[in-house]
Amino acid sequence: PEQQSLLALLLKLGVLAADAEQRPATENVVDVALQLLRDACDARQQDLQPVANLTAQVDTLYAHPTRHGTTAESHPDQRDAMSEKLWSWLEHQHADCFDALHAAYSAFVAAGAVKLPTDFALLLRELRLTTDDDLFATGAADLLMAYAEAVNPAFVEFMQQHFGESFKQAPIKKKPRMLEKMEADLATQLPSFPGFGKPGIGSDALVRTCFFGLGDIVRAAIQADGAEAMLAVQEKLHSLQPPSEGAAGFTVWRVKNSHHADAATVGGYRDIKVLGRFIAPAPPGFSEPLSMIVEVQVLDAQFLGIKRYMHKVYAVKRGDFWDY
Repeated sequence: PEQQSLLALLLKLGVLAADAEQRPATENVVDVALQLLRDACDARQQDLQPVANLTAQVDTLYAHPTRHGTTAESHPDQRDAMSEKLWSWLEHQHADCFDALHAAYSAFVAAGAVKLPTDFALLLRELRLTTDDDLFATGAADLLMAYAEAVNPAFVEFMQQHFGESFKQAPIKKKPRMLEKMEADLATQLPSFPGFGKPGIGSDALVRTCFFGLGDIVRAAIQADGAEAMLAVQEKLHSLQPPSEGAAGFTVWRVKNSHHADAATVGGYRDIKVLGRFIAPAPPGFSEPLSMIVEVQVLDAQFLGIKRYMHKVYAVKRGDFWDY
């Protein structure tokens, strides 16, 4: 009871918000809680060995069509799934700033974000994309969020039809998290990367298109109780390809299995992440079918319970409980 009371207090204050005298004791309680959660994960993993053996390696890529007209077992890129209208403005050279702005406007129209030039002008001010650098450096993130808003309802409806109450929808990934993720990735690819706010950074083609490498802007989870149920979900996900041209469907392009023996984990937590192209008929206002890479996490019920506690304890350790 005393530990529980102290942990409740920590959840309100956060370890890093504690004063110098309190911090060692509070850090110790958090470390004990994390170790208990790790032990619970390790014990449950022993019951899920069939899931660990599901794939030959941690990260499995499946052959899929690419934007270049080929088929490849490569890391999924949204440009391979989405209409060229949505991303070509970031790849092509433009005659001048007016041509570039018109191309961006056409892309945001195709994404369902705006209908008229006046709408686009208001949106750019609202999103603070009022310079060429801002628009071309990070505008792809805003476009992907807008398109995700159109895709997500159809995706949720499709998955609920197939998985019922086991399907758990999740919020669309927001721009701050996208920026954080891509800044970390670009720092490894471009050692001198100065950040998205640097003047002129929007002229770099890799920077302009990096956000299309994110496959989890639209994401969700499917809960399964035990190895047999998880394998059944995985098998069903592989069977959801569109039955005919223009019909809704999901095609697996990548599986990341952190239950695999070679997988690195955070605190012992494990799941299966299935990324694939989701397609749905064009909704009102769209001229083409919806098509986007989405992520489905297949979660063991016990790991899901552990995950909920783990998130809170890590938030305490970081001292950002109020932002959690």
